[in-house]
Amino acid sequence: VQGFGNVGTFTVKNIARQGAKVVALAEWDKSKGNFALYNEDGINYEELFAYKNEHHTVLGFPGAKEISADEFWTGKYDVLVPAALENVITYDVAKKLDVK
Repeated sequence: VQGFGNVGTFTVKNIARQGAKVVALAEWDKSKGNFALYNEDGINYEELFAYKNEHHTVLGFPGAKEISADEFWTGKYDVLVPAALENVITYDVAKKLDVK
C-alpha cells in the first residue's frame, strides 16, 4: 500500500479484516522524505495505527524494517494499492512493477 493517510489507513485496516496481509507500506515523512516499511510476515494494522497516533509518523515503526521507496516499487506483490499521491506510477515505475 502506498500511503497511510486517510485512504491508506482504511485500506490496510480492511485488508487485515479480510484476512490478507500487507507486507509493504510506502510513506513520506518530513524528516526522511519517501521511504517504505516491509515485513514479509505482514505489518500489523493495530500496532501501526497506534504507533502513528503516538508518534505522528510511521517512521521507526518496530514491527517492520525500513526499505527505500525504490525497493517498495520494485517489490513482488499480489496486489499494489496506490493510496496517496496521484501520478506516482509513471511509465518508468510501471515497467518495474511485479504485481499479479
